[in-house]
Amino acid sequence: MESPKSAPRWFFIAVMLVTAIPIGMSVAGQFGWVVAGPNTLPPSQIDATVRSLQGLFVHTVLQWTGVCCALLTAACAMAHHALRRNFATSIVGAALLFAGCMDAFQTLAATRIIGSVVDDGQFVPFTWSLSRIFHAGVVAIGAAPFALGRPVGRQIGSFKLGFLAAATFVCIGATYILIRFCGQFSPLPVAIAPAAIIVRPWDSVALIIYLIAGGILLPRFYRRHPSVFAYGLMLSLVPHILGETYVTFAARGEFDVAFVTGQGLKLVGYAVPLAGLLIDYGRVYRAEGEFVSTREKLRVARELQVGLLPQHAPEIAGYDIAGISAATDAVGGDWFDYFRLANGDWAIVIGDVSGHELGSALVMAQTRASLRATAVATADPGVLLTRVNEFVTHDVRDRRFVSLLIATIHPDRREVHYAAAGLTAIVVNSSGTVRELHSTAPVLGVTVGAIPCGESFVMEPGDCLFLATDGWEESRSPSGELFGPRRLAEAAANASKQSASGLLAQLRQQLDDYRGGADAEDDLTAVVVKRIATA
Repeated sequence: MESPKSAPRWFFIAVMLVTAIPIGMSVAGQFGWVVAGPNTLPPSQIDATVRSLQGLFVHTVLQWTGVCCALLTAACAMAHHALRRNFATSIVGAALLFAGCMDAFQTLAATRIIGSVVDDGQFVPFTWSLSRIFHAGVVAIGAAPFALGRPVGRQIGSFKLGFLAAATFVCIGATYILIRFCGQFSPLPVAIAPAAIIVRPWDSVALIIYLIAGGILLPRFYRRHPSVFAYGLMLSLVPHILGETYVTFAARGEFDVAFVTGQGLKLVGYAVPLAGLLIDYGRVYRAEGEFVSTREKLRVARELQVGLLPQHAPEIAGYDIAGISAATDAVGGDWFDYFRLANGDWAIVIGDVSGHELGSALVMAQTRASLRATAVATADPGVLLTRVNEFVTHDVRDRRFVSLLIATIHPDRREVHYAAAGLTAIVVNSSGTVRELHSTAPVLGVTVGAIPCGESFVMEPGDCLFLATDGWEESRSPSGELFGPRRLAEAAANASKQSASGLLAQLRQQLDDYRGGADAEDDLTAVVVKRIATA
């Protein structure tokens, strides 16, 4: 299965093929129709005038297409930040936005939409070089902190995002001022030296920056923030470097073949990061679809699991009973149950399967069914746990274990019998004294063997039996301190004057307050059995 962070092989091949297209067309002479000519023909010669402006037209089309790619990539990068909370992507997206605006203002000035008094023969080559230096520089500067500094966290506060937005608008304004200044400043520095080895010296600056970014910065950026976008950004330097090499050493004319080839390669370089973002979006979309499907399945599983819990407490003369079960995830491994035994006793059951995911829920349902089926033949809590343990040990095969406690009561007697595997309980008498019912055996599912009953006890009016899974004791305060058995016993004793349901509600509130509003880390299940006076 393809890793979410790895780039598909076809992406690399496609970039290389598209990069080769402008070079191939150049070699084949397909750019030969792009000619440079004077722009001073009489207005009556419309056809000749249009032909003489073909170079400017092609420059404008290619430049503006690149601008659209850069702006779309920047917008997608910001959306990518909203989805993944990856600040590095938004920084690089802002850098691409700056570069796109620089190209846009340069094109608008070259076509006189933004006022310019400088001849295109000077203005276009020089401002092209500036836009390339600007693009190379902002991408390198944007990636440098993430490539060379300490790893940056994914969660970024609104202040930093607001600062980035403000810096973006400032830089866009600066690019406009720079292009407007170049359009009014004459003569501009010489941008083309046809007889020199380095034909366009200003473009050599951009080429050097691209080489540094491609050899050092972007590979490290990709290693620290792996994504298809980061890979595409790194890969985009291949057409950018080739394009700048063409222009620096071969573009001797204002709109000659080498210059247009460089423009075509620049356009490919702009499109590659956009393609990387679109691939990332496709993966996010598929992952979202899988998540929605899984969530729906878990919702159905949760409804079925909740349906296995008792909807009402049994009406037993002399007893007030209440139970609660809250899963920390969509499904859980905790449950409680009440059912009648063969001899007329009532079984009060609480259980906890290790983990709190779908597998735990399945083992919980299986254990519950085994327990109810076994209860038809015996009313002894120890025998019940012994037989259920045989089923659990055989079925889970060391992949899960089950903590389980069974207490049995008879309507006509006050005596309570119990057996416990890995769970304890608390008995609070009417005077507030607390007594712990210890586990009588290890958890189920580890090893088979006879499980004894614990010492039976008598419940007097006002006495309270509190059964709870370990999620209560293991809840933590904001400082990380466990709630613990002592606090649980004290809380149960303080609330023992309440009804069974009132005691549960008060304990749950105390536990929520102790956690400071944080979500529970484990399932919370409890049953309260309170002895009440009978008429």
